[in-house]
Amino acid sequence: MVSILSFYKDGSPNIWVRPIEGITMLVDLDKMSIIEYSDRQVVPVPKAEGTDYRASELKPPFAAQTKPITIIQPDGPSFKIDGQEISWADWVFHVTFDVRAGLVICLASIFDLNKGNLHGWVLRQSGWNTIILVKISNVFCMFERYGGDVAWRHTEVAIPGQTIVQVRPEVSLVVWMVSTVGNYDYIIDWEFKRSGSIKVGVGLSGILEAKASFYTHTRQIKEDVYGTLIAEDAIGINHDHFITYYPDLDIDGEDNSFVKA
Repeated sequence: MVSILSFYKDGSPNIWVRPIEGITMLVDLDKMSIIEYSDRQVVPVPKAEGTDYRASELKPPFAAQTKPITIIQPDGPSFKIDGQEISWADWVFHVTFDVRAGLVICLASIFDLNKGNLHGWVLRQSGWNTIILVKISNVFCMFERYGGDVAWRHTEVAIPGQTIVQVRPEVSLVVWMVSTVGNYDYIIDWEFKRSGSIKVGVGLSGILEAKASFYTHTRQIKEDVYGTLIAEDAIGINHDHFITYYPDLDIDGEDNSFVKA
């Protein structure tokens, strides 16, 4: 059983800021039928004007434009793909997909130059509360990232008659996926660094979901509406996002520790 909210789709593809407030339905997903309907109140539907997010439909003023940036690898990428196994620099790992967890990194191992063996982990992020199954091809993206950062550098001027400048560029491998959950798009990065560390990042994008209201100006609000009036009859609701990860710290033995950096 799931509770379904209602949105108005005419006038703009941005349905998330045009809710039909007061109408809820309880749906039996096994029978695919509505078993309960409730219409509690009548609230104005927020206007469609100015809500279309498509680039072709945007109107001025526009933000200042920048010139295109192109990154070229003349010899091709440094990573190799063999089925589900990915190898890059001293890293070897498996990439797979779970219907709830999404991108799963398995058997991520790096070759220890000093010990002459591999050390590894198994990692995945948790699933989402809301899932709509849609078949999409090419859901993973993998690329080498270099943004001009420095992994290590030193300039030596203390030796008479010599100036020594040494720089090592910070190049990493990124496995990338986007999870669209309703109005939000979560950009998930697994970044493998040559230092042996794994940096995990989650970027939040997408569209704000609003609640319909009777307010057209902040001066009218005399109570706590648990949000911000973002347009006439539309309130952006205060809320939090929690992302959970499950690292298997015993995959390479039990002599491990977890430290908050």
